[in-house]
Amino acid sequence: MPLSESKTLLGEVLSDGELKSRWKNWLGHRDERIAFEAFKLALSYLYGKPVQPVVGEELAPPIKIDISAIPSYRELAE
Repeated sequence: MPLSESKTLLGEVLSDGELKSRWKNWLGHRDERIAFEAFKLALSYLYGKPVQPVVGEELAPPIKIDISAIPSYRELAE
């Protein structure tokens, strides 16, 4: 199912008032872990997920190519 169809379906099933009520319920949950997960999810919807740095090997030093031995002119073959 394409994303636009999913949004349309959810918009028909959940009204704006019901969505607000459910978010308030999750954000105010008595279990702090659940409330915090809901808070993180809400922030990701509001502002986007934070960029994850790529962890791995250090950057390799730049490759140096010495072209001083290449002649600057071309000899014609006989």
